[in-house]
Amino acid sequence: YSAPTDTLAKRQIEIYSENFEKNMLENFEAAYRENDIHNMSIAARTLDAFNGGVSVVKAYINQHPFFLSSMISQSQDSIAEASYQSMEGISDISHSPPAPDRWLAQLYADTRDVMFKDWAVISKVFPRPIEVMQQLLKRVFEQTIQSYLETLLGRAERQSKLAFLRVLSSSHIETRKLIEDLQRFDAETVTPAVTVLESARRSGNVPQGLLDMPSSAQTSSAQFSRSRAKKVTSRRGRDADQSAIDDDDDLDDEAAARDRLGEAKSGVSSAAAIAALIGRSEGDNAGVGLLHGFLNRCCDDLFESYVAGSNYMRAEQAHLKEAFRQMLVPFTRARAERHSSSRGN
Repeated sequence: YSAPTDTLAKRQIEIYSENFEKNMLENFEAAYRENDIHNMSIAARTLDAFNGGVSVVKAYINQHPFFLSSMISQSQDSIAEASYQSMEGISDISHSPPAPDRWLAQLYADTRDVMFKDWAVISKVFPRPIEVMQQLLKRVFEQTIQSYLETLLGRAERQSKLAFLRVLSSSHIETRKLIEDLQRFDAETVTPAVTVLESARRSGNVPQGLLDMPSSAQTSSAQFSRSRAKKVTSRRGRDADQSAIDDDDDLDDEAAARDRLGEAKSGVSSAAAIAALIGRSEGDNAGVGLLHGFLNRCCDDLFESYVAGSNYMRAEQAHLKEAFRQMLVPFTRARAERHSSSRGN
């Protein structure tokens, strides 16, 4: 036994591991740029088996075109300013509330499209696709959506309490619509596919990806998108008839992420392993998707600072005081003029 020799061997293994991971990541990124699903899958599954796959998930999210699109790369401040200026009469209590912020609605539409389409890729490439889906959603909500909402609501609050409350209300309504669409997609497409995959793994018939199963993710996603398009068209028709809305934080604790991935690899039951990835006990909310609670928390986190404690009530009270004052202005003015004229007589 030689301590120096042992240390040298350990160091050589570490260097080999680092170089191997670097080379596999480069292969993954090159395949990603070329939309080569097969080689992306090989690299992702190799790294998953090698060290848990945290780095390859991070690489996938960091290079995602959604975060590099023209709308998101623009100044959040300039977008919010232009959008806010389009809300005519937002601070006038005599005007009806304006339509929801158009940029926010577009951002949510883009988010829907990205998640529906990306599931087909994620489910083919990664051995535990729901973990990647959750990390991608987390990044979208915490970085992109939250940043824009803060800018938009900040501008409205500087204008007036009424403007702030109206933008807060319409933004919350639009956000809930997004959450419900994503939850329905999760329940109808994501969770059933992941359950089948985990069941196959437990039985020993491990497919290379969800594409190898009879109900492919691509087909499910397409069917869901068509179904949702029909529902949206129907809902818009009803609304018309009724005259009707940082990267470090994503994967900041790689050790914890590896632990969660390890739980899915352990000998526990497949349903419990999947649920463990999202902090849900097996059997809870059996009628909803695995991401249901996570998506609700994403929505709550966006608005928590505005409604927590007495923040919202104080804003409502300030608005009501100002609204009553404005409504009483004609009366107080007429009363003052009458009082001054009676003095003159």
